[in-house]
Amino acid sequence: IYEEDEISYSQDEEGEDVTTIKGDGTSTIIFKFTRKAFSVTYLSSLDGSISTLPENVSAKFGKTISGKVTIEKGYTLGSITATHKVYEGDEYVDQELDLDIEFAETADGSLVYSYSYEMPAEDITVTFNAVADKNTPFTVNYHFENVDLNGYDVEKQEGYTGETGTVITEAMLGIVDGTMQNVREGFEYSNNDLMSNTIIAGDGS
Repeated sequence: IYEEDEISYSQDEEGEDVTTIKGDGTSTIIFKFTRKAFSVTYLSSLDGSISTLPENVSAKFGKTISGKVTIEKGYTLGSITATHKVYEGDEYVDQELDLDIEFAETADGSLVYSYSYEMPAEDITVTFNAVADKNTPFTVNYHFENVDLNGYDVEKQEGYTGETGTVITEAMLGIVDGTMQNVREGFEYSNNDLMSNTIIAGDGS
């Protein structure tokens, strides 16, 4: 955890390093050691759950590392883990560090987590383990072609819920084999890919 930085010897009157032990006991040899630096890698267990992931850094052994992350709306932070490798028996295994964690809710409903830990004498990986909310609300607008056949009018809205970050499927909306149930008389459902690859946003938009 330390590395040799400088070796200092006492000097004689001519300024030469003394490398032999004097009989009067005044010879002194000083060894100086600096703390080694180790890497910190930050990961998120779920894409899109962290607004800005901290940059990977290096830090010296024993230094206190602190920072903040914002969890996007529609997600919950299950835990923050910091692990490093230790040798046990005949193999390396993951060992977790103790973290100090605090959180506060912002005005828009997102959560900010503050964390700190002491840098061990090993490279470490810090993982933010987020969980997508299962009941995130979203709205479906039903567009009906107008009588002039030159556009659509929004005449109906319905609220649904689903898991943040997932694609909205026809099955979620009760559309079976391309057929929508309870369509207004005189209209038919046209699968025109308006909802293709539409993701449920955490803020309900």
